[in-house]
This record gives sequence, C-alpha cells and structure tokens, in this order.
Amino acid sequence: MKRKVDGVIEAVHYDHDGKIKWVRMYERHGLVYADAKLFDRQELLKMIRDGKAIFGGKRKPGLGSVFELITEKPLQIEKSGNEEVITTGEQHPSKDLINAVPMF
Repeated sequence: MKRKVDGVIEAVHYDHDGKIKWVRMYERHGLVYADAKLFDRQELLKMIRDGKAIFGGKRKPGLGSVFELITEKPLQIEKSGNEEVITTGEQHPSKDLINAVPMF
C-alpha cells in the first residue's frame, strides 16, 4: 500500500531550546517534488495541522523525485505540558524530535 507523502524533510536545525528552527524539505506538487526549500517551525506546524503527511527521508542519488523515507510515521503534534512538540510519533519527547533526520 502506497503512503500519501506531501513533503520529505532531509535535514533539520534546532534552536538552543530544542525547538525546530528550520527544516530543509522537498514539497510534493502533484507527481513531482519542488526543489528543496527552508521552512520555519510555524510553516511546518501549519502544514501538519492542515493534514499534510510530512516524513523524514533522503533523496535517492540520480533518481530525481524518488525518496527513501527514513521515518515510519508522518510528523505529528503532541502536547508536552503546556508546549506543543513536533515528533515522528515513535517517542514522546519533551522537545521537538524528528528521528533519524540529520541536523544542519
């Protein structure tokens, strides 16, 4: 069964508090992906709230719009105390965490 994928994050940058500052992501437009763009935390939160399926992954060399997904589940928003955290759902962290996605 094919998964719905609206975006693939290939790198993440966290601030000193552990919140996502930016992600480098390929956004899907129909059958193809746009060039990699930087998205800030607020843009990412909006996409998740809008029901977009955003995964961590990496581009397969020489294959253009073909990606290997490295997160099992799409990103989701969870509550940690009074804060919202962005996570891949495998854990319940106290700060943003996108498992297996390299930092930049």
